[in-house]
Amino acid sequence: MRAMPTRRAPSSQAAPRRDMDDLALEEAPMEKEVEKKAGVRACKPSISVENKQGISNPDGLSRLIARVASGEACSSSPLKLRITVDTKGHILRVDRVGGDPALAARLAKMLKGKPSGTKAITGIATVFITLELK
Repeated sequence: MRAMPTRRAPSSQAAPRRDMDDLALEEAPMEKEVEKKAGVRACKPSISVENKQGISNPDGLSRLIARVASGEACSSSPLKLRITVDTKGHILRVDRVGGDPALAARLAKMLKGKPSGTKAITGIATVFITLELK
């Protein structure tokens, strides 16, 4: 006969639970200028955010994009994206406005559904991002 598993009482010293926004706002590896990844020289991302009205904390989105794009290869032309966020800070949609379509598709796949730390003040908000990898 097998013994019944026992339940442990919740510990009063449990680690504090981290909010999704806290995870999204962690520092991106922005100081890491060049790294080797699969034999390709990766470059430091430079990000500018346009159309900031209607959102809170545009820096959260910038840091998330920098973290996601930090392993990408250098590009001679900037990538322009239109990103839609909701009131919880989740990225709902990523559209390429200009630049490399393959890079835009890779970034869109990594960004969609992620918490960005940038929240729409009401409903949903659209932000335009220019990403340069030099």
